[in-house]
Amino acid sequence: RKPLVLLIFSEEFLGSLEIFPLYLLGSFFFLISYILGTAFLAKKSLKVYLAINITQSVVCVVVFAVIVGRSGLMAIAISYLASNLLSAAASGIYQTARMGLKISVQNIRLFILSIAFILFVFFVSGNSAASCAVNIIILILWALFVVGRREKAVLMSFVRNRFS
Repeated sequence: RKPLVLLIFSEEFLGSLEIFPLYLLGSFFFLISYILGTAFLAKKSLKVYLAINITQSVVCVVVFAVIVGRSGLMAIAISYLASNLLSAAASGIYQTARMGLKISVQNIRLFILSIAFILFVFFVSGNSAASCAVNIIILILWALFVVGRREKAVLMSFVRNRFS
């Protein structure tokens, strides 16, 4: 965690190491929610979009208010994760049921392996050089499982053009 915090932020953020894993997982669900939410705007479903986003904000504030006394600083990350998980789930369920979203096996595999990767890297591994090496190997394995042939071809073309 520490090398990633230093890479992305600075030494002033080292105190956030304990909340970083939950916050990163919350950001993953935020990204999923954001991507799914753009379809609401494209399909002129502004009421659904606003309902999900207002509910997300309310849930974040309520969860924080309820648990801050027991969880302290961790309440920030927990409320962020809970609200974004709810938003992503609501957006996905609505789009699947009402807007014809089809979820492929590859999408499910990407989703599950991405969550597993985040959970392993930030909850199981440590801060040592050996842990960083293991995380890099796991990242490569993750990419082998989730990156399709078309994406691999585009990536290889990019690498060849960039470094030749």
